[in-house]
Amino acid sequence: MSQPNNGFATLSLQQTKDLVGDLKPSGLVKKKLGDTPAVEPTIAVQDVRIDNEVFFRVVTSYYYAGEHLQVMVLETKDTDNNTVELSEKLWEYNESIGKFIHKKYINGVKTVLREQTEGYGKPEDVPELRPPMRTQGFWEDQHTCTASGSCCYFGGTMDEPYNHCGKYCGDHESSGGGTPINTCDACCENHDNCLRSAGSRCHCDEILNHCYHLESCPGDSIMGAGIRSAAFFADCDYEQFW
Repeated sequence: MSQPNNGFATLSLQQTKDLVGDLKPSGLVKKKLGDTPAVEPTIAVQDVRIDNEVFFRVVTSYYYAGEHLQVMVLETKDTDNNTVELSEKLWEYNESIGKFIHKKYINGVKTVLREQTEGYGKPEDVPELRPPMRTQGFWEDQHTCTASGSCCYFGGTMDEPYNHCGKYCGDHESSGGGTPINTCDACCENHDNCLRSAGSRCHCDEILNHCYHLESCPGDSIMGAGIRSAAFFADCDYEQFW
């Protein structure tokens, strides 16, 4: 089948398997939705590219089981279609406290547990399932954010980009800057400060990737895969980032 257009495609389950092979089973999906989920997932495949070379693909499977329960699975695969990271996210409404319980797992290990007032919304409102868009005069892949002078468009709406996540994005760059919009944006701000303080590129990138793991924000898995791809060009041992 054809490759994702501009590095992004929304596909059926069979089309996804044809492109990237079998998907790794999610224990969270099985626990919350059963062995054979009645909810059909909405699936997006995102190429993570550096200088137009594909390093990873992130397959996002989003199960919207109603306004009180949502599950997202993000599987990062290398160019041989081997799974290198499985991120699972849950939003589940708890009536006793009147809030959603949000959990995030990386390769089966819980890294985030918090209460929040809202779930993750319907598929058409989910940033990870949106196609690329034009920003600041460049044809930009909204997820890997590799165009010059651009910020990642994962801030919750298409009109709210990150202020620090993205190539040449931040206080001292050609776009973005200012107060971080969420915890992942703060991770990126700290990354910029690490580099400006003459920190090792590999060390700063490793800290950023670890920060993505400990937070839960739109696009964290895809941005993390982008950082690992960039680590290759910096002669870092990017495999240690997983």
